[in-house]
Amino acid sequence: MTLAAPAADAVTVDAIAKAIQNAAHLGGGLWVLSIALASGGLFGRAHRAVAFVSGAVFALHVLVVPLNPAWWSLEYVGLPLFFGWTGLALLRGRRSPAVSVQAQRAVA
Repeated sequence: MTLAAPAADAVTVDAIAKAIQNAAHLGGGLWVLSIALASGGLFGRAHRAVAFVSGAVFALHVLVVPLNPAWWSLEYVGLPLFFGWTGLALLRGRRSPAVSVQAQRAVA
């Protein structure tokens, strides 16, 4: 007698895969939104706006893609833009304008 798990049908596997994908989109979108809301002093207003829009588009994937599959194109443009901009800003060591003014006064 062998113990083996019953074979799952394709519909069950597809439903589980879509549930995992949707959970990842929701979690990732909320994470990007948290960066947009919590990074007031580190990034500028334009970066926070892009982060907010990208995070909202990514989190709303669960609700919108079944109705409008073209929503994917917004994700494909928004997230690379957000991650690229964030990476460049972090590599550049961007500081808030108030810190830069204080540093200039200290040097002068």
